[in-house]
Amino acid sequence: MSELINFMDFSTPKLSNSLKVLRAENDDANQFLKEHHYLHRARHSKKICYAVMISGVRLGYIEYSYPIWSRRKGMIPPLKNGEVIELSRVCLLDVAPKNSESCAISRSLKKLPKDWKAMTGIKPKLVVSYADKAEQGHTGTIYKATGFKVIGVSHRKCGRRSPHHPNPYSTHDGKLLFAISL
Repeated sequence: MSELINFMDFSTPKLSNSLKVLRAENDDANQFLKEHHYLHRARHSKKICYAVMISGVRLGYIEYSYPIWSRRKGMIPPLKNGEVIELSRVCLLDVAPKNSESCAISRSLKKLPKDWKAMTGIKPKLVVSYADKAEQGHTGTIYKATGFKVIGVSHRKCGRRSPHHPNPYSTHDGKLLFAISL
């Protein structure tokens, strides 16, 4: 399929008309994220996944899940479990047109409150996400383009050992924390 995608031209139709975000099966998203996302893993908590379709072809997934933390100092007002959702993965193939990520995030954020409430019974109030500046050089461009604001920097220790987070004992203080109200 990737050979077929490489020959397709996604730049012809206007992105706003050709990009669609649809609820997806978690297993399908997990498989795609393990293969294409730089961390090569998906979250396994309760989550909602959206397939990103451009001109009828699936070019990626967006994953929202419970945050990896239950309480965060300085979060004003304090929010209950389930009211904060983490945008935990965004992964589109490189053939996706420019601005596809921010357009897809924006569209998924419009669907998320209703879908999250249907799944959990809780109305979400805030979405957070991290940009891995220290390890990956990500500065949050797609989050800023979608209306997220920087609210802090993570200072927790990374407990995973992987090619992308090689030292589990290093302070992992390069992740920028972004948030947007729903």
